[in-house]
Amino acid sequence: MKKMLLGALIFISTCTSAQIKQGNITYSMSFSGDMEGMEQVAQMFAGSSMELYFMPKKSRVDMSMGAMMKTTAISDEAQNKALILMRGVMGNIAVSASLQDVEDQSKGKMPNYTINLSNETKTILGYLCKKAEITDESGNTSTCWFTTEIEVLTKGQNGAYSLVPGMSLEFETNTNGFTMKFTATAINEKVKDLNGKFSLEVPPGFELKTLNDLKLMGM
Repeated sequence: MKKMLLGALIFISTCTSAQIKQGNITYSMSFSGDMEGMEQVAQMFAGSSMELYFMPKKSRVDMSMGAMMKTTAISDEAQNKALILMRGVMGNIAVSASLQDVEDQSKGKMPNYTINLSNETKTILGYLCKKAEITDESGNTSTCWFTTEIEVLTKGQNGAYSLVPGMSLEFETNTNGFTMKFTATAINEKVKDLNGKFSLEVPPGFELKTLNDLKLMGM
């Protein structure tokens, strides 16, 4: 489950061409499946959501996994730095590292993927999106709908969807009978104090750990 949460955190995909280069995207999250204890899992994750903030060379993902965990991942390409914050049953944990080291560790966890880009399209919040289907080496399949009209820095946060040439506005992953779906519900190009979202200072009350510490914790 920890690996699933980390994978969710880093799902945001890269983009090759865009019209919007700064703003905020809000995503709703839903959960379903036939795994044992699914009803309890759904209750535990009730109210989950994700917020993405972005501007040239900077991005931030805030994810709330119900009552289980809250995470923040900030990337600053100009400074080659990343900050990861986790709040949950293990306490408040912070990891400050180079952007390249975070990206390398992320890629090291990625299985081999087969990507199928479809000609199928649909419109999400006024943005034309194309469909991509992604299958890992274990046969787990995921579907995303991405647009090339939004550009987001994803270095240090990208996973399988770095292979998709656009920004995902809808994303569904299926793993061992568990389905997690992200759906963009709002896109705002004007965010008050957007620059303030990208501070790399470790907040008070957080225990500083390393990327290797997270690896030993199974995350």
